[in-house]
Amino acid sequence: MYQATLAPVVVAFTEFWSGDPVPTRYNRHATAHATGAIQVTKLNAIAAILLATSLLRELYEQDAETNAAT
Repeated sequence: MYQATLAPVVVAFTEFWSGDPVPTRYNRHATAHATGAIQVTKLNAIAAILLATSLLRELYEQDAETNAAT
């Protein structure tokens, strides 16, 4: 499950430089530096929320496992 949860991180953190075309898929760097109609879509907003939720869940589960081991 861990790998499936973190798989979208690779896409979200793909490098984006100002000369590159703005990606249509959710990209953290493009969202921060090239905000526009291409990057700000309902689908990308949902992708960002799902990514944040899955990462928080993973952190919570790791914390629970650490506390159970002590």
